[in-house]
Amino acid sequence: MTTTSALRAVAAAIGLSLLVPCVAGASDLGPSALNLHVPSPDWRDQVIYFLMIDRFDDGNAANNDQGAGEFDPARGSTFSGGDLAGVTRRLDYI
Repeated sequence: MTTTSALRAVAAAIGLSLLVPCVAGASDLGPSALNLHVPSPDWRDQVIYFLMIDRFDDGNAANNDQGAGEFDPARGSTFSGGDLAGVTRRLDYI
């Protein structure tokens, strides 16, 4: 047995010796002690925001045109200039 494989075997034994008492102790607490699932809320009752930052608000016009011809607010197929500065400016609206 090489030194590396011996160290791995010792690490595995230590890991198992630490794990077994935890699982055994948890079973003494009842059947729900190992239940890690938390039910999700009913999504029909939730408010979900979806924000298209590029289309929302242009807060910093200096970063609009990157020189590649991709910025033109008049065309729907290019960038409109919205940015995080615009989102920050309109947080009251959101």
